[in-house]
Amino acid sequence: MVNTLELLSVIMPVHNAADSVSVMLDSVLKQAYPNFELIVVDDGSSDGTAKVIEKYRASDKRIRLISKPQNEGVSAARNTGLELAEGAYITFVDADDRIDAAMYRKLIQAIEEHGCDMAMCRILYEYSNTGIREEEVLQIREGVLEDIEYQRIVNGLVDMDQYFFGGIVRYVFRREVLGEHRFDIQISYREDLVFLVELMAARRRVYYGDFVGYHYVRSSGSAVERYKENLFEELIYVNGRIFRDAEGKDLPQRDRLYAMGVLEAVSLSISNLYRGDAPNRTFREYVRQIRGFLHVIDSIGNIKSDDCKVKYKPLLFLARVKAYWMIHMLYRWKEGNRQKKLQR
Repeated sequence: MVNTLELLSVIMPVHNAADSVSVMLDSVLKQAYPNFELIVVDDGSSDGTAKVIEKYRASDKRIRLISKPQNEGVSAARNTGLELAEGAYITFVDADDRIDAAMYRKLIQAIEEHGCDMAMCRILYEYSNTGIREEEVLQIREGVLEDIEYQRIVNGLVDMDQYFFGGIVRYVFRREVLGEHRFDIQISYREDLVFLVELMAARRRVYYGDFVGYHYVRSSGSAVERYKENLFEELIYVNGRIFRDAEGKDLPQRDRLYAMGVLEAVSLSISNLYRGDAPNRTFREYVRQIRGFLHVIDSIGNIKSDDCKVKYKPLLFLARVKAYWMIHMLYRWKEGNRQKKLQR
């Protein structure tokens, strides 16, 4: 057990979540680790979210509410929380998810007992519209993961192998490890991956707890499922931050990894065109947009089919033969099936 309960700062950005935020608030307040402050950063909500939080705050002074007049994005909101945090430990949650009662007690205990910089656990993905639950399986043993190399982290980002530790909400960090490290406010998608990769580049001492502590709730209306303007540009920027700008890092396969990241960015950006709330387009407009994404074909030209994930092989082949209309048909069909799965 942890002998001295150091303060834990839980940072929660929230935007227009009046109907869902109570679940996360309740789960944080039920934590078995009682010495925490919950810093809620209301990022310009207009639906009464602040009133819901104020009701909780009236009965539990561990809750701190910071209201921002305008929506500045999740990265800026998390940075605001980091500037105000007073805890010896730092963690993050999203407003529409929930956590297990023992999560923070277990992770902080592991950090203390093993002298780690941070600790992480597994995530359970829950689809609220369908009731489907998918438990994450990581091919690593519980314990200390020492000398995490940059090469292994970026390999995991691209190849999704056992070294992929993405998802900022699964971690508890020692405050001194974060220092002045902050989220890049220029991006709103995969901002946590950039944050983690750059943080872990310094070879942190990490403890992996082989238990589900965080429940990531998704629905057809979740932010992650909505159409994102300028997604392609953001993904290319993120990819560049991780790979191209990794000067001095042990990254002998940087060019190949960067190219594979570009391929993934193209695939995600094409899928984004067919989200339920995406702007309506004509057939010609879809094809023109796809061709625009594929102007980076030179970057993915050096990928061997055997190197990339199975799900991207059809895109790689069709891009090389310039069958843009077939890419349009394929991704419209794939996204339609995915949306049906979410809404069942």
